[in-house]
Amino acid sequence: MEKRYIVTGANGHLGHTIVSMLADKGACVRALVYGGDAQGVPMPQQVEQVQGDVRDYASLAPLFAQDGAHENIVIHTAGVVKI
Repeated sequence: MEKRYIVTGANGHLGHTIVSMLADKGACVRALVYGGDAQGVPMPQQVEQVQGDVRDYASLAPLFAQDGAHENIVIHTAGVVKI
């Protein structure tokens, strides 16, 4: 079974770095991008992007959708930052 890496916070600095590194290695990557920020950070072409919010359970259903061919591995980098 092929591994699929699910990265939350993929449009943040840490998340985007991890997504890019995984994509460069040819890994299967599904990236959670927060709301309107999806257009702000260019993702590698082969990365599947899912818009959602880790605080909204319903928005995560597409992120974790199974297809039977992948083992999902979650890398959680999302965070809410307020200064």
